[in-house]
Amino acid sequence: MIVRGLLFGAISVASVVLITPQAQAQSAFCQRGSAPMLSDDSDAQIQEVARNCRPGDIIQIPPGGRGGTRAVARLCDFSKEMPIAGGMLFCVMIAPRQMR
Repeated sequence: MIVRGLLFGAISVASVVLITPQAQAQSAFCQRGSAPMLSDDSDAQIQEVARNCRPGDIIQIPPGGRGGTRAVARLCDFSKEMPIAGGMLFCVMIAPRQMR
């Protein structure tokens, strides 16, 4: 009985440690990764954003015009809000979607 109680206690403590906020990855505003999108939305620029930022990070994309539309389609999480401020669209990044 004592062994079972100790085992259950150890599992309970391990469960609490695994789900604490410190154990989760933190998202951030990824300014360095967003910079390439300010000039172009080519596949190379989209891949550069993916290298510099992580899924869950906030990135900025110039909407419409020369390329923002394709970048939004490939990089943004559509289940999250995408506000526009100062002429820039801000979105939560996902791993780049493939084009067909």
